[in-house]
Amino acid sequence: VRGVELEDGRVVEGDVVVNAGGMWARQIAERDGIVCPNQAAEHYYLITEKMDSVDKEWPVVEDPSSYVYIRPEGDGLMLGLFEPEGKAWNTDRIPEDFNFGEIGPDWERMLGYLEKAMDRVPESKNVGMKNFFC
Repeated sequence: VRGVELEDGRVVEGDVVVNAGGMWARQIAERDGIVCPNQAAEHYYLITEKMDSVDKEWPVVEDPSSYVYIRPEGDGLMLGLFEPEGKAWNTDRIPEDFNFGEIGPDWERMLGYLEKAMDRVPESKNVGMKNFFC
């Protein structure tokens, strides 16, 4: 790779080209015959209802043993779940128009991770759940 050709035909040359296409990086690379071993994976989030004890200035807390990170979100918390072996999503092709979409939860697969994450913040068991999504 020696550069990037823009839509208007101009070429921006460089020693390095960074493919910052996120989950579309593989498809972008394929346009030029380049193999990019990138695969989107499911990643689940739980957003709680309002929790009076939450301070919006709290830092992000990560607990690898519970496969969760926790941070303030609105008036509640976000519990972001990571499985030890994530499930690939759309292995053939990521829809080009997929943008901030939500995939319905796989409760059977995720319930154990969710329970362990909520054990990390017991108060999260006493408030409602705004959303649980991927």
